[in-house]
Amino acid sequence: MGRIAITGSEVRLLTTYKTRIVHLNLRSTNQPANQAHPMENIRDTPADELSAIRALQKIHDRKGSADRVFAAAMRDRLEKEWAEENGLCRAEGHICIHRLLDFHCPPVVQDTCELMPPHTDHASLWIKDGRPHCLVSQPYELEMEDIEEIIDFCKEHDLSFDIDGYPGFHFPSRVLFVVFRPAEKGSVQLQELEECQ
Repeated sequence: MGRIAITGSEVRLLTTYKTRIVHLNLRSTNQPANQAHPMENIRDTPADELSAIRALQKIHDRKGSADRVFAAAMRDRLEKEWAEENGLCRAEGHICIHRLLDFHCPPVVQDTCELMPPHTDHASLWIKDGRPHCLVSQPYELEMEDIEEIIDFCKEHDLSFDIDGYPGFHFPSRVLFVVFRPAEKGSVQLQELEECQ
């Protein structure tokens, strides 16, 4: 199967998959692992950030959900930034692996096809240059057995995937961000180009 590598705050599962290393980055952001803890240099924190920190701490102290407040503030921004950075737009209609691979769904199930990787949650399909580019899943957790099932599914359907904690825009700071892509684009029956909405 593979091995787990733990370095600092980063946990990685390294496994050879079609001569590719599948990288699972389970840190909560895409910042370098050796970056200082946010509270270590509190003296250098701008006043507006200190105010936001204190407000979140007060919400937490009242037994409120500070992470929900943070998620509400950042969800749309993180999704928009990620999409713009990658030149993507969200696809309309149903979401399935057939669409990602640029195949037509079987006629019997065309509008209801739900072929998805195991443990997919909060799925979205993303378009780049008029073609399906990636499928994103944002589960709250994945156990080792879940990851093994995902690897098996990806082998069967010729997919690659990455797991990260960033941007996790469905619920920032609480979900993993799993991106599935076709491992190789071969000769496939192409659908018509899709347009961004």
